[in-house]
Amino acid sequence: VHEHLNFQDDDNMDFEDQNTEEFLLKDTFNFLLSNESSPSIFSEIFQRLYRSGVFKGENYQKELNQCLSLEDINSIMTFIKELRSLGQFQLLFPSITLGTQSWMREFYDMANPMGKPGSVPTQYWSLLKVFEQFQLLNKKAQLYPLEWNSFTEDENIEKPQVPFDATEHKKDVSVSSVANYPLGLGTNKISMFVVDESPVQGESLITYKLTIHREDRPSLPLFEDFTACGFVQDCGLLIHPEETCGLQPISPDYIEAISQSELKICSSGDTKGQWIVPCLSCSDNRTCDWREITWQPHNCQYGVLTKPQLQRCLEGRKILFIGDSTNRGIMYYLIERLNETLQEWQKVHGTKIYRNVNDGKTLISYSYYPQFWINPSMRPTFEKALEHLLQRSRPLENTRQTVLVVGGVQWLNSNHLQIIHKVLKRENLLNVLVIIKTLGIGFHLPVDGVHFLTQSEVQNLWKENLIILDAAKKYGYEVLDTFAITMGRYKEFLQGTCGCHFHEVVKSKLSKEHHFIKIKQSRNHIVGKYFSNQNKLQQQQQDSVINYQSPYHVRGPINEVCSEILLSRMCASKGAV
Repeated sequence: VHEHLNFQDDDNMDFEDQNTEEFLLKDTFNFLLSNESSPSIFSEIFQRLYRSGVFKGENYQKELNQCLSLEDINSIMTFIKELRSLGQFQLLFPSITLGTQSWMREFYDMANPMGKPGSVPTQYWSLLKVFEQFQLLNKKAQLYPLEWNSFTEDENIEKPQVPFDATEHKKDVSVSSVANYPLGLGTNKISMFVVDESPVQGESLITYKLTIHREDRPSLPLFEDFTACGFVQDCGLLIHPEETCGLQPISPDYIEAISQSELKICSSGDTKGQWIVPCLSCSDNRTCDWREITWQPHNCQYGVLTKPQLQRCLEGRKILFIGDSTNRGIMYYLIERLNETLQEWQKVHGTKIYRNVNDGKTLISYSYYPQFWINPSMRPTFEKALEHLLQRSRPLENTRQTVLVVGGVQWLNSNHLQIIHKVLKRENLLNVLVIIKTLGIGFHLPVDGVHFLTQSEVQNLWKENLIILDAAKKYGYEVLDTFAITMGRYKEFLQGTCGCHFHEVVKSKLSKEHHFIKIKQSRNHIVGKYFSNQNKLQQQQQDSVINYQSPYHVRGPINEVCSEILLSRMCASKGAV
């Protein structure tokens, strides 16, 4: 049996030979497709194509120059089966090798004589280019799934964005421009509105919804010869140009030192550290197991509390959050960590009280700030917003039983800390525990409608972050330095136009993302011991968080790291860690 069907292209072939070939062809596919649902239509279309000269015509010769392989045949068989059982679905033209694209067009037109010839293929080719040229789409096909791998070594997608040809309306003048949309890791949903621009209509005709999945870093499973590599900043966004960037080898002596179980607990939430990941080679980030990456402060550790320890630590306490969505993500992580479930969730942009936390023994309140959508002249000041949160959360003890967490991605500055001190003094609450969550990476992509920071402006943020840290310590506040943690992983943001979200609340059935694997012992026993210990800590931590009966789950490993450091600082004074 030959792998490729081979018909002689002979213009002198007589009728008998032609019949013989057609019988062979029909018998072959009857044999291959026996007990299947589509042999008759497949054989019929195949023969019609042959008779119409597709096999022998010029178009075929230009595209294929060879006979169908078994892989091509299998692809066509699958395609025909799908055509026969579309149900209520509208076909999105399948992605296959270029050599059989003309075949697919012919099959689609013959099997769907009532459809518009070429309409779906035309849509598909446009989608492949990620709508570089947005064409008229079929109104029945409104959901288009796309894949996007952001970590391929390709300078054209170094900054994961989707360009669109768009028309922007400004004071009744239409301006054609390119609109950029940032793609976060995981699922991104984009709605595109088609509008009738005629003065008579002036209304939205239809909405196209794009679902684009951006893949995470590819991970290579660990082998025996892995080593430890560390990094603080990515070479694609240098915060400290004078310092090294990217993966750097870590000495075995240092790994041995930080692998000791008696390693001291970090005394503050801004201890300098680095991301450590196991790799076969520090010179090639494709050889790393990124699932095992961990944040490691220098010469100390942040203790991970068990659920009973955390419940005892936060029993009888009131925890007040004020800030933007980055603070909100940490708050929801805390609620899920305490309750082992997240029963309710919403993108709160006001003030909300959560009383059913830790079996009702812990109260958590949250106030969104700044309310950027309100006219600046009407927008509440930070002082007013803080006063409102304190009033809604009363009665409050003037002790460390009351915890105030303040922070945002980039709006916070040292003046806000002065206001905090003034308000707490006026409210007789100077003895409460205040934790300042500092700035974070974000707004580093040019996105329409969102302010954009250049590299030098991002570097200035680092300097502003240091000023905030110094001011916080001056007032005796605890800190959580999120800028140092997020800057090296700036590409790994989740859905959102700011490129600053490192958390996402998802339905639990979609959140089974944790892969606890047994690491093979490295020939370098010290390195293997370190990552084995880290794996155990992560397992312990996740055992107290993941509950698949919970309606929602907060996902995001970077947000998880920040949240655990925050919890360790909350409980440090109580001796829980």
